[in-house]
Amino acid sequence: MTGNEIGDAPVQPALLEQIPEDEEIASARIDGAYDTKQCPETIANRGTQTVILPSKARKAMDPTSAGAIAQNDALRGCRHLRRAIWRRWSCYHR
Repeated sequence: MTGNEIGDAPVQPALLEQIPEDEEIASARIDGAYDTKQCPETIANRGTQTVILPSKARKAMDPTSAGAIAQNDALRGCRHLRRAIWRRWSCYHR
């Protein structure tokens, strides 16, 4: 738990480190506060499927890593299906 002076995204790596490396994480469905370059990378490095709702202002990233590819896929899905349909299709609220 953090105060208002600390955002969600900066503490995400520390939260993920609390889960042992040998414990499998099947998927991560995370709200738009974690729509940064670092958060999808940290999750993808654990071999986890990532579903992060892209912000409306999100631009596509260079697809050089698993996290960037996942975010670009989510961005394309939101633009193609519209955000409300994408949320249901991706099981974002699950």
